[in-house]
Amino acid sequence: RRISFDISKQKIIFYSSIVVILLTIWSYVDKISGYKIEPNSLEYCNPLVISEAVLLFLLFSKFDIKSKIINKLSAACFTMYLLHTLSYSFINVEWLVNINGLLMFILIVLFGVITFLISFLVDNIYRLMLNPIWNRIEFILQKNSYRNR
Repeated sequence: RRISFDISKQKIIFYSSIVVILLTIWSYVDKISGYKIEPNSLEYCNPLVISEAVLLFLLFSKFDIKSKIINKLSAACFTMYLLHTLSYSFINVEWLVNINGLLMFILIVLFGVITFLISFLVDNIYRLMLNPIWNRIEFILQKNSYRNR
């Protein structure tokens, strides 16, 4: 289903740029303040990070992508978002950042691809299990809507 919002791509890009600038400044302030734990500017619960996610959602909702492959692969992105922190907890980050730069890059890409493939598999299992339930709910709702006319 398509949800349309009455905001132009240009405004979304403008607001998104403002948020990125604010996040960059906040991140810089975190760095110069000597904050040793994960900086607040990068936390998922940061209102600016959340607003950036909403702006990106609004921007991509403006595009009508017809590719079945892209649409199928993009369905796994939310699953990857949910699983990525769990999957990366199995990686020894200290070891990873202290190895050869090229090898580190290859391993990071490999970890990302593996995480995405696992997410894709989990998403397909989820859809396979829940599609009959959603179809039944949709059938009941349609039957009730015809009855109420």
